[in-house]
Parts: sequence; C-alpha cells; structure tokens
Amino acid sequence: MPEVLRGVFFDGWLPALVPIRFTTGELMGRFAMDAGVNPATARDVARAVSEVARVRFSPGQLDHALAMMPKDLRVALAGAPLS
Repeated sequence: MPEVLRGVFFDGWLPALVPIRFTTGELMGRFAMDAGVNPATARDVARAVSEVARVRFSPGQLDHALAMMPKDLRVALAGAPLS
C-alpha cells in the first residue's frame, strides 16, 4: 500500500491511466530504450531475460504470466508460443 500512496500523492500517478497498451513493436522499442540495448537485438535480449526469469521463478510461474499475454508478445518474450 505505501507504494500506491506515494505514487498517487507524491509522484502524480493516476491509476485510471493504466494499463497502457502497446503493440509488440512499440514494447520492444521501449524495452530497447529503457534497457539501453540496440533495437535490432531487443527481442533476443528480452528472450534471454525471460530464460533467466524461467530459471529463477518457481516452476510454471513465468508460463502462467506469459499465458495472459497476447500471442505475439509471448512469442517475442519466450521465443515460442505456449501451449
């Protein structure tokens, strides 16, 4: 709760304005910019991050999160569609 209160009262966060929807291309562009990687390699880097998360998370946890995403985004992050 403290993070929400800080966001609303001090950082000007407006919960009504989230979530923001992006196309997969837009998301990869933002990822490249925020991660400081070349946009041409952003998908490869995102997949590498996903693989590290898969190892670090509880079994099935990443797959559960990815299953809630659109198919094209799952492919961009995991490299292959989940069954």
